[in-house]
Amino acid sequence: MNINYLKLAKLEFHDSIKYYEQQEKGLGKKFSNDIQASINRIKNFPNSYQKISNQIRRCLIIGLIGFKSVKFPLSLTFWSQKSNE
Repeated sequence: MNINYLKLAKLEFHDSIKYYEQQEKGLGKKFSNDIQASINRIKNFPNSYQKISNQIRRCLIIGLIGFKSVKFPLSLTFWSQKSNE
């Protein structure tokens, strides 16, 4: 699966890393890692995410810090050119 990113999404991603790092040292890196892990799961299991329209799906960003679940207040919205359903 090829992934293409909107220019605005790239800017928002980098701004978010900076913001989270300012909130707590290491949180920006944690955010970045959680986004990358989510992208990898999307690549492997694109049809396992909530459908929000015909071909559009949403992946909520949830990670772990120690044993505590952390939900970042955003989601990745994606669509596939070809559905495997």
